[in-house]
Parts: sequence; structure tokens; C-alpha cells
Amino acid sequence: MQAKSKLRGRQLALAVSAALATTAAAPALAQEPGARLIEEIVVTARKSEERVQDIPIAITALSAQDIQREGISSLADLGQLLPGFTFDVGAFASDTRPAVRGMQNERGRPSVAVLIDYVDASSENLATAGGSSALRGRLLDVERIELVKGPQTVLYGRNAFGGAINYVTRRPTFEWEGRAGLEAARGGLWALDAGFSGPLIDEQLAFRVGISKSEFGGYYSNPNTGAGLGTEDSLSGSLALLFTPNERLTVYARYQYSDEDFSEPATALITHRDRVPVPGVEGCPPDVTGFPPPVVGTCTRGTFIGELSATEADIDLSPDPLTGEAFPGLSQFMRFGTIQADYDIAGGTLTYLTGYMRNTNTDRSDPDYTNYPFTENLALSLNAVNILNYEFKTNSHELRHVGEAGALRWIVGGANYRERVTLENGSQFYLRNPNTFLRFPGPPPLSPTGIATTPNPGARAFSRQHRDTDHYSVFLSLGYQLNDQWRLTAEGRWSRDTIDYTAPTYSRQQMSLLQQVPLPFCPPETDDRDVPDSAKYPNVAYDCTWSAEVRSTVFTPRFIADYRLNENMLFYGSVAKGFKPGGIAANEAVTPEGQFYDEETVWAYEIGAKTDWLEGRLRLNGSIYFNDYKDQQIGVQQRPAGSITDIPGITNAGKVEVIGLELDALWQATDNLALSVAYAYTDAEFKEYIQGEAGSSALNKAEAGNIDGDFSGNKVGKSPRNAWNVSAEWRQQIAGSDLDWFTQVSGIYRSQRFLDEANLAFLPSYSLVNLRVGLESANLSVVAYIDNLFDDDKIKSAQRTVDLGNPDGFPAFAPGRGYLVFLPQPRTVGLRLNARF
Repeated sequence: MQAKSKLRGRQLALAVSAALATTAAAPALAQEPGARLIEEIVVTARKSEERVQDIPIAITALSAQDIQREGISSLADLGQLLPGFTFDVGAFASDTRPAVRGMQNERGRPSVAVLIDYVDASSENLATAGGSSALRGRLLDVERIELVKGPQTVLYGRNAFGGAINYVTRRPTFEWEGRAGLEAARGGLWALDAGFSGPLIDEQLAFRVGISKSEFGGYYSNPNTGAGLGTEDSLSGSLALLFTPNERLTVYARYQYSDEDFSEPATALITHRDRVPVPGVEGCPPDVTGFPPPVVGTCTRGTFIGELSATEADIDLSPDPLTGEAFPGLSQFMRFGTIQADYDIAGGTLTYLTGYMRNTNTDRSDPDYTNYPFTENLALSLNAVNILNYEFKTNSHELRHVGEAGALRWIVGGANYRERVTLENGSQFYLRNPNTFLRFPGPPPLSPTGIATTPNPGARAFSRQHRDTDHYSVFLSLGYQLNDQWRLTAEGRWSRDTIDYTAPTYSRQQMSLLQQVPLPFCPPETDDRDVPDSAKYPNVAYDCTWSAEVRSTVFTPRFIADYRLNENMLFYGSVAKGFKPGGIAANEAVTPEGQFYDEETVWAYEIGAKTDWLEGRLRLNGSIYFNDYKDQQIGVQQRPAGSITDIPGITNAGKVEVIGLELDALWQATDNLALSVAYAYTDAEFKEYIQGEAGSSALNKAEAGNIDGDFSGNKVGKSPRNAWNVSAEWRQQIAGSDLDWFTQVSGIYRSQRFLDEANLAFLPSYSLVNLRVGLESANLSVVAYIDNLFDDDKIKSAQRTVDLGNPDGFPAFAPGRGYLVFLPQPRTVGLRLNARF
């Protein structure tokens, strides 16, 4: 195994070196005055058109050609292309976690805003972590992708805590045009997307329609059901109108919908194999081997230490016990609309931007990820059925003016964002070990009828939760050109957020484990509702709710100084504050008491340079940054009132420091040869993270190795310290035609990643090599590709969880640690065809 790892560790360097060696032998390598220049991409990151090289912000832009050639179809693809950016999926399909520069999204809203035409498409789940299933959808008719790094609250709104990704869609044209693309690849993938545009009224009204249809059969299957895992079925469409009644007014309106189904991912649960002592427990032997379960469960906790690995043989997802068939997974239907009206007035442009999103999705899956029996009697071993029905509704409005007068440039505006999230939770828990003593009657909190040993089709009443968010903000950016070289920018956003939560006073565990029946009413205030329901009337739960509110008011400034040495060299420095609202951990909480968590804040400091050399054939950009990050929202295990086992909660880490370096190099060496290197160094460390003796569970204390649950000095999970992307492309025109043939070899390297603050389990470092060979002209592209050329099978993404089925026994009644590992994409051969007409 070690020799195999070393061999694969060299493959990245060998593949790229081979490509360079081959092209180096060609006489055309001599630099010529007419060598092709690096493509210039114009972006609108600061609300007006600018070259990437002219913006004093760390920004990466991908053109339509990049998107087409690399086959970028979703946010997950960007994690492989952009060092310093990660995209992970958590315990459920809707648990999406984009992050940049070590600002990991463990709980709360995503730390990276994801926008479509500057309208926010991200959200936050209720029962689970993550930014909702909306971030899993396929891209549709996208012209450009812009990733800006560092806090971007002023220009991108409330969610741009650590950065922002903006999808810029294709606009209608006043000339008839169309495009069509087809892709087929291993795993039963086929995808068709097309777009068509033209005038409805000459020079005044144009339209554009887009459509996308794809199916994917997956690389793996569930041995217990035979169903494919990681399958996708997607249908999307869009309609856009561009209205220009005169030279001053432009109105762009767009509507898109998507209907998508995702089966359960190819997931293996890696259970705890190691025992670690619980600090502070007296009378425990130094080694619990051979001792009875009560001693083992009291003195130690189960966790996993070392490198995570798995194969298809480790998959053990159960069938749906209520149907006997495979769990269907995630289904979502999303509608997204935007209207942007630009009106040129004296000194600038007045813009009104409004957007709305409606996303309804259902996730029905196996939340314990296993199908094995459990026979230990002195343990609370559980099976579960996950049934989550979400509805996300958002509306946003922004009014801004962008203008300039002499040396002064400004952006001023205001925004309102409203969101309503509704969750209907029908999940069930039941005993995996039906012969345990826990199934028999007992005193409260155990129901007189015992604990459920099977899911109850007749007790599938849904618990309903709501979260309403109301956001108002005003923002101002002032830039002043001191002279030909120096420019200063000061900007800030004042924001007010009000977040209201409503949730039931009973938990899903209570409903299903104790087989309680929900009553369709809540007793009046005169009836003592604080008395446990089971003590008043056996086997019932009242339809009562608790409500709580979280408010925050904050000012987030940013200051930038940039210096232009000459037309090809820009140097800049910036200081910015980022803010992410706090909230309430409403999952399974029967009261808001003890469930509040604080907001996150960061002060980000950055210096950078953007330079062009060799008459536009060489580009070298770089930045160094330091993030002073406070109160990161992190998941913990806790046992709130009303729960008979540990459940997830949220706490705040005191202080995290992130030091990073980013380098990008593009070299158009000749008309034929283009080379690129991108590198990101990220060192994220907990400087202060102490859960406290009272606030830390036995498992967290055991993993921390101290009674205070102190993880200070450990690395932040999920961020690789070193990330590389390299590429070499040889392109040459076919004589007598307008076709170019090309060969591209690209490599990806990501170093080891810890999974969480304990730094016990980690993902291995890995390298991938991809190959592209194709023909291209102005209107035609044919690309054959091999992704993961050397069939690397290391695990590249995983998520911490708890093992409901393999718990610590009496008297702990606590689930042990587990890790969900997502099996990687194997070597994949495919073909892409694209045509313009």
C-alpha cells in the first residue's frame, strides 16, 4: 500500500513533466513577436465592467470557454479547479458546505455567498447543517463565474462572510444565435444543454431560452438493494428578456426552473475503532479491555484515529423499512427569478435589482448509513428513517447608484432580504437491538408501552419548524484617485437582521422512540404545560410550539489602498470586516434555552499584486492574507432537556487565526504552448477553543484529551494546507482549415485534511491527473477527456457524524463517533460536443 501511495504521489509531476518535455522538443517553442496573448476577462465584481487585472481584490474568473472545456456543471466542480476553495457535502444531500481560505462552514449559514446575477441563492437548513440543496443544482446558460475571496459584505450582501461566487448568465442578443452541447461519459452520464437567442423587436426587445437535461447512473451501487448510488436526473429551463426602449434604460429579466432528483450518495460509515479515556472520571482502570460494558461506557468513548479509507465493499445502506425498497434520496424543484433595471443618469447609473427563489425539496434517506443487526442488551442502539420536507422562500430588493465625478467614484445603495424556511420533519428512530431491556415498560421518561422496535407507519405525523429572516442594510463605497498611481477606497455596510424561530416542544426522538401520539391542539396557558406530557396523559404529545428571536446590528467596513506602478503592475492592501449572524440550534430542541449561538466575525488583512510581463504573455498574481476569526460556529454533542440520548448542538470557538498565501501564474509561452500554475497555502488554527467542563460532552472531552474540552492549538478541519493546480496545453492549427487541435494535461494536488477540531481522523493527501484532447474552431468543439487518469481511489471528502447503531453502552446511552466517507470518482472517460450557430 505504501509503495502504491508513493507511486501515485509522483504521477502528477510525471504527467506534467512528460507534457512539457514533449512540447519542449518542438522547434516552435522559440518565443515569437506574434505569440498569442493571455485571454482578458472582463468582470462586474464592483458593479461596473473592469478587467480582472485592474481590481484590487483577489478574484478568479472563469470564462464561457473555460466552463465549456472543463465541463463545469455544478459548484462541486469548482473545488477541483480552484485552490483555496473547498466544497464538501455533509451527512445529508442538502448539507452543502462551500468555503474559502480556511473559513469553514461547520454550522450556521454558508461562509461563502453563492449568487446568480448578484441575487443570493444560498440559505441554511434547519434540522441539519449546510447551505441547502439549492447549491447542488446544475448550472444553466452561464456566461461567466466569478469567485472573490475575503469578506465581501459591502458589495455582495449579508452572506459574503468569507467570499462570494457569482454566476453571470448569458444575456439575450439582438442577433440570431444558438448553441448546443452534448456530453456522454462513464457511469451512464449523458447531458444535453442548448440555448437560443434573437430579437423580438429590433434593437428594443430580445429573448433567450435555455434548456438542460442530464442523467447519471452513478459509479457504485447499494449491495442491500441493488440501486445505483450518486445517481442524478435533472431537467432545467430558463427564459430571459432584454428590453432597451432607449439609450438610457436597460431591463434584464430572467426566470429559471429546475426539477432534480439525487439518489443517496455512495457513502460508507466508518465506525469508531479506537477507545479514548474520558477525562475526570474517577476509579477507571488504565486499560478497559475485558471489562464489562458499564465500565467501558463510563470510562471511555469510541472514536476513530488515523487515515480514512473505504471501498465499495464498505457500503451498507439499508432499504427503506417502510417500503422495503431503496430510499429515494433527494428531490427538489426550484424556481429562481431576477429583474435588473439600469437607468443612466447624470454622473452614473441607477440600478434596481430584485430576485426571488422558491425551493421545495424532500430528502428521504438512511441517516444511520448501516444495515447491520446489534445484539448488545446494555446499549441504546438505534436505526433511523430520515424524512425531511423543506420549503425555502426568499425575496430580495436592492437599489444602488454607481457613479463618478473627476477623481471620485462611488457606489451607494440599500437592500432588503426576506426569507421564510419551513421544515416538515417526519423522521423516525427505533431500536436496532429489539431484545434489549429498553424495550420493556419503565418509569418516565420511558413510555409505559416501551420503546419502539420498528418504525411505525401510523405515527408519521410531521413536526413543523419555521425560520423567518428579515434583513435591511445600506452601503456606501467611495474610491478616490489621488494621482496617476495611488487610489484609496473606503466602504461599509450597515446591516440589521431579525431571525425568528418556531419549533415544537417535542422532539422526533420523543415522538418515535416513545411511540407518542401527537394531539392536534395545545392546552391553554392555565394548564401546566411544563409538566412532561407522559406524566399527565400517557403516550401523547401536545401540538405546542416555542418561539424565539435573534437580532443583530452590525457595521462591516473595508479599506483598500492600491498603487499602480505602471500599466502592467498593480499592488494593493486591504483591511475588511466580515460578519455571519448567530442563531438557535433548533434541531430536536424542545426549548430554546441553552440553544443560542453567537455570530461569527473576522478581520481580514491582505496584500497582493497583479502583474503582466513579456508584452502580455506572462501573468503573475499573488496575495498574502491573515484572518483574525472569532466565534466560529461548530457542531457539538449535547443532551438537552427532553432527549434520552446525545444530539447535535452548536457552540462557538473562541478564536481562529488563518494565514495564507495564493499564487497564480499563466504563461503563453508560444502561439502553441500555454502553461498555468495555481497554488494556495492555508494554515488555519484554533488559538482559543474551550468548550468548558459543563458545556462539553464526554465524547468531546475524550477527543480533546482534557476535562475542559480544550481544542486550542489544533488545526481547523477540512482545509488542506497545500493545494496545487497545474496545466500544460499544446494547441496548433490544422493546415488549410479554421480548426485547432489541442492536448491538455492538468494536475491537481491536495494535502492532508483533518476532519474536525480533534485532529484525530484525517483525509489523505492525493493527486489527480486529467487529460484533454480535442478539436476547436469558432463554432465547433469536440473534446475527449479522461478524468482521474491513474484511477486514484483515495477518499477526498468525508464528514464527521455519530454512529447511532454502535453506541457506548449503559450507563452512557451515547452514540459513538463515526465518519461518513464518500467514495471517489474513478477513472472516467468521456466526450463533449459543443456547437454555435
